[in-house]
Amino acid sequence: SSKATALGGVLAALHVEMAEFDHDKPATYFVGRQFARHVRAAAPHMQPGEVGLTTETKLAVANLCNKTAVFFAAVACSLQEALVLYRKSLDLSIKVHGEEHPDVAMAYNNQANVYQSQGKNELAQEEYLKCLDIVIKVHGPEHPLVGTVYFNTANLYAAQGMFDEALELYTQRLAIWIKVFGPYHPGVASTYHNMANVCQSQGKHEEAQELCKKILGVETELHGPDHLAVARTYGRMATLCVLQAKIDEARDLFQKSP
Repeated sequence: SSKATALGGVLAALHVEMAEFDHDKPATYFVGRQFARHVRAAAPHMQPGEVGLTTETKLAVANLCNKTAVFFAAVACSLQEALVLYRKSLDLSIKVHGEEHPDVAMAYNNQANVYQSQGKNELAQEEYLKCLDIVIKVHGPEHPLVGTVYFNTANLYAAQGMFDEALELYTQRLAIWIKVFGPYHPGVASTYHNMANVCQSQGKHEEAQELCKKILGVETELHGPDHLAVARTYGRMATLCVLQAKIDEARDLFQKSP
């Protein structure tokens, strides 16, 4: 229809304007502040099945909704606004690609992130599992995206106190990361870090200490022995020694920490 065509033209223009926004670059935040509210007002009125909308337009609007949702979630801290736009991006992506496509998987992942931030853990888990099902079908079980979803879901489980389930998924993520990127990668260190957090929450201080030693090995390889991250890991190891009443070891480790 002419109305849909006009709306598509407005959103296409906003897509061009929002292209400069990058949530990793604070200098571009003014773009989101200027245009995000217009996207939020217009995008929900676009119906994915509208006759006359080209595939190119639908994909551009899906991308626009996703980018604007990132602004609302990460910069404006307006989670409900972000969720509205993530849902619209999902609807458009499904209409264009069908259910089993990486863009659809990431839309589910993004919605899950918002639900988790809102404390809606059951909804977050449902969305993560939908995402996981798609990325395994599309990429196979050892793709980094699979590892990312394992990591996100493990974080969700850990936050709910489901420590055994979290450790299982962290372990699966770790295996993928080491196979794909090798043992000395920041993602490997972050996985060990979260596993150590879980072990410490369970009172398994010796296991947490062993994991910290692995973190230390990765960080030393990546950054050198004098990096702040290395010093902080020494400090954490010292704290774990205190919890185990290993005072002499703790003293030695504290001397290496900031």
